[in-house]
Amino acid sequence: MKLLDAITILFLSLIVSGCSLPPKVESHYDSNFDFSSLTYYRWFELPGDVEAEELMIQRLRNAVDRQMETKGFKQNLESPDFFISMQGFKKTAMLVTGKGPSYQRGTAGGTRKNPSADSLRGRQYRQTGYSPTVYEEGKLTLTLINAANDQPVWEGIATGLIQSDTSPESREQRTHDTIARLLADFPPHH
Repeated sequence: MKLLDAITILFLSLIVSGCSLPPKVESHYDSNFDFSSLTYYRWFELPGDVEAEELMIQRLRNAVDRQMETKGFKQNLESPDFFISMQGFKKTAMLVTGKGPSYQRGTAGGTRKNPSADSLRGRQYRQTGYSPTVYEEGKLTLTLINAANDQPVWEGIATGLIQSDTSPESREQRTHDTIARLLADFPPHH
């Protein structure tokens, strides 16, 4: 097994086993764009035919609004400098851990009367088994779009385990922490 595969399995098993690891965040931006020209923003509205969890959308928007306000940006519905678009996806995934059958060398096995009865020529066969874990993974993408030409200038992506069995307060805090990490490097300083 490659080292990268082992690290990936270890990371996913820690997430699935209940450790509260933060989502992975990354961002990309147009290095030729002057972010100092931005002050006002407006949310891109979701199309009417998109099904979404209203409370989650509101929680995410509130968290983004708070972060934007701390960075000096303000909402302006009439003449924004940029738009914020939000997309979310979730998928069900499975992580399989464990080992398949294994053989051990040795002379142990069997009974005193028939030492080879439970062994296979001095080797013992052992089934260790696999342990599948099903989980949901979510992906949130925030895209900032220049209002002057409708071109994207910044994109942030957060990917992580969806923890649906937590309290509303815990979900609120996790959402706030994820958005703070996602927008930590916005606007980019280049």
